Amino acid sequence: MNNDSHQAKLVIYSPVNQYHKPELATKRLVINAEGERKKINYKKITLGFISIQQFSTFDEFSSLLTELESNSHAFILRGSLRDGVDLSKPYPRRKLLEKYEALGQGASVAFKESQERWLGFDIDKLPLAKLGIDKPIEQVDIQATIRLVIDTYAPELANVSCHYQLSSSCGWIDSTSLSCHLFFVLSKLLSNPQAKDLIKAINERAGFEIFDTSLYQAVQPHFTAAPLIQAPAIDPIAGKRSGVIRYDNDYLDLDIDKLLLDRPIEENQAKPSKQAKPKAQSKSAKPLYKPTHKNFATLDEWIKHFESVENLHNEFRTFSNWIYAQKFFGLTKAEEKRVFSALKKSPRIKREPSRLDRFLNDGEYRDLMDSARERQLLARRERYKAKALQIDISEAAQWINWDFENEIKPLLGKRKILLCDAPMGTGKTTWAKRTFFSGIKALYSRFNTSIVITSLRFLAKLWSNDVKVLEDYEDVKKQSVQTKQDQLFNLSVCLNSIINEGISPYLPESPILIIDECEATFEAIFSGTIKPKQRQQVLDQLQVIINDAKL
Repeated sequence: MNNDSHQAKLVIYSPVNQYHKPELATKRLVINAEGERKKINYKKITLGFISIQQFSTFDEFSSLLTELESNSHAFILRGSLRDGVDLSKPYPRRKLLEKYEALGQGASVAFKESQERWLGFDIDKLPLAKLGIDKPIEQVDIQATIRLVIDTYAPELANVSCHYQLSSSCGWIDSTSLSCHLFFVLSKLLSNPQAKDLIKAINERAGFEIFDTSLYQAVQPHFTAAPLIQAPAIDPIAGKRSGVIRYDNDYLDLDIDKLLLDRPIEENQAKPSKQAKPKAQSKSAKPLYKPTHKNFATLDEWIKHFESVENLHNEFRTFSNWIYAQKFFGLTKAEEKRVFSALKKSPRIKREPSRLDRFLNDGEYRDLMDSARERQLLARRERYKAKALQIDISEAAQWINWDFENEIKPLLGKRKILLCDAPMGTGKTTWAKRTFFSGIKALYSRFNTSIVITSLRFLAKLWSNDVKVLEDYEDVKKQSVQTKQDQLFNLSVCLNSIINEGISPYLPESPILIIDECEATFEAIFSGTIKPKQRQQVLDQLQVIINDAKL
């Protein structure tokens, strides 16, 4: 085979925030005030630009990986693009839409499964003691250690050139284990299901998880960037984090049939025993997975169940739907801590501790929870359709709250609305106070208007057909939105500012009314987040503020 004539591709994903500014795709290594080594994870990766690089030889492949090592804002994916993907626009990495549900958990609006001519292997926290090495990772010969791993546990990979990169945190907090990524160019195309079966067979033969099996789906990140070292920290394995182990053979030729015996090797191929059975017609669509339990009624029952969980992904898909059906904002931090503590007691995590680390840090947990929240938002919108009647439900609207429309709108009467349109946590309140209470408020007094600090434009349309949108604060809009774990705290501040009249001293001097974080505040008022007694207190205080405002 002339391998040079077989063009291959590398899909590169560059994460960005909602303003299309680059986001980190690597960890930061720091030393805290107590002199302890710490690592700071990257934010959840949900959106990014896509690019494609072609290669045909191992040297070209290795060169691309070397370039990516210095790019802190990119990683690679082992998949292909769906038809119609526009590379000039950012796309969500993993987005479960209804029409893609049948494709499984990795379904994406941009990516699809495919066969590729490269393959990555992830060694996660392999104890050096298993290799007979009693030195810390900083003192070992990295290439010799990788060769030893291959010779001992995966001889199928022996005597073939590979590019290696140590994981970001390797050698930083734990010096007794090896964590690294190995990359090979293949002699023939290989699908992700084939690769996963291959890795499972190698792990079964080794008697423990030598390679991570979660890597093999089209949307799963293969992280390639070196860690960011923040002074005064010094990388203990500087200069040894990546390299090439070179042999005469540059192309890995895997004998799948020999290793897997009678296992299926074609993507989506059914087992022989199932091929002859015609599919029965069913009245309703079958679920994508089979829960191993019934739905529990309380969070305490779920937490008790998590102590014996085996399949994290399926269990949490059911759980995430349940929790967002109960609570609009999902789990609190304290509740999350209880759930994670229960998982640590489960047989699966005791047997494979790295599974929990991957579940929490590689976006799987957050993706499941966010997808459940999206489904509940859509379901809520459908429920309100029957009540909305004259209200136009646009695509921009993520939810419509009937109580909000009928209880808050009458408080405002015929007053117009001046809307600051920016996401939560971008500094709208600071900007509004600085603008309207610093001597230039006369510029806006002609509007005789209520100013609503909110993040969804359609809410203002529910109040008035005459909406003025301020767009002259680009410096505020470009700021990074705060992380989700801060949003509940922000919301509590918003509610508190209404109850305690935190901004009322300004109001008698101004024709401006500020309702802080209006969209999130009212969702909290009417979604059961606050108790009925406090809810009425909020509404009463809001009426006082509106009445006192000189509008």
